[in-house]
Amino acid sequence: IGVTGVQTCALPICVPNTCKKTHTHNEKEKRPPLGSFITCLMYSVLTVTSFTIIIPTSFSYITSLGGNSTLAGTLIGLVPIASALCQPFISPILKRYDLRSILIVLCFLNIFGSVLYSLAKTTKWVGTALIARLISGCACGYVQYTSLCFGIT
Repeated sequence: IGVTGVQTCALPICVPNTCKKTHTHNEKEKRPPLGSFITCLMYSVLTVTSFTIIIPTSFSYITSLGGNSTLAGTLIGLVPIASALCQPFISPILKRYDLRSILIVLCFLNIFGSVLYSLAKTTKWVGTALIARLISGCACGYVQYTSLCFGIT
């Protein structure tokens, strides 16, 4: 309970319209605190960047590793597949950890997947790129929760 007697939410990222407690944040802005806001933006930028760089370059990158156009398409399709496979694990993780901590871990996981993807040419193995895209896909499953942070329903 705050100074004014209004009970505040225990969530580090305030999600409007999802908590039964009265929030003390500015409802007009529908924006989390600055640190959480930056975390959400960072997560979104990394997720979008992983798509906008990979999709246009996947065919030439995979062919340089000895793959073909089918493998390049598979490379792009692995991200939503991995994201869908991770969906059943989202609810238990959200119940145990706060969203901000999860998003920070996912940012690092996304960076790791992107770095591993870039190292596929060094390893000269197509499997490195495929594993990297699976890792990036697992890190992309929380986009719907970041939209809740900004009041988008």
